[in-house]
Amino acid sequence: MKTDKNTVIGFVLLAILFFVYFWYTSKQQNEIAAYKKRFDDSVAVVKANAEKAAALNTVALIDSTKKDATGNAVVADTLKEQIAILENDLIKVEFTNKGGQVARVTLKKYTNSKKELVQLGDSSSLSYAVNAGNNQTVQINQVIFPVSNVSTDQNGGQKIEYAWTAPNGKTIKHQFTLSKGKYNVDWNIVMDGADQLLTNNQLNVLWDAHSYGLQFW
Repeated sequence: MKTDKNTVIGFVLLAILFFVYFWYTSKQQNEIAAYKKRFDDSVAVVKANAEKAAALNTVALIDSTKKDATGNAVVADTLKEQIAILENDLIKVEFTNKGGQVARVTLKKYTNSKKELVQLGDSSSLSYAVNAGNNQTVQINQVIFPVSNVSTDQNGGQKIEYAWTAPNGKTIKHQFTLSKGKYNVDWNIVMDGADQLLTNNQLNVLWDAHSYGLQFW
């Protein structure tokens, strides 16, 4: 079989084209792989920074019902929220030991469009920061207070008190009183060692409330 000069040149050019194509494709694949590695590395850095920031912003739940070897409150493993109730003929107030605060209020004399008793405060939260010791700051609404019993005074008013001993040994008490025939709930904060619990002796209360329209009947 005889091969003329043009055929040989054609095969050579074809081989060169294949070589250039495979070289260019390989180069592109290497560039894509390098770009993907840079992208994955960047994502990993961003994710790590986000997780670090989240960890710094995460407040540990403090369970004052658990003690370590020194008698200090320790970080809670699980949330153990419990509800206590104060009520009179006008309102029913539910309290949570998570933060030692009001969780929900039911108005006994008013109903909504569904003929249900009107409820308030089921999406609200009150909090303030306290220095718990060991350079740790805790938001009070993340503290699990020991369960407290409801008591009644000589005038028929009901009272409840939540007391928490911080890891630094200082005590915070939330005292609530609901009198007969009244809608308002008295809230009293008692601190043993306020100068150590509060930065610059300032109590900065944050009230996170989500309001919505209600129609009373």
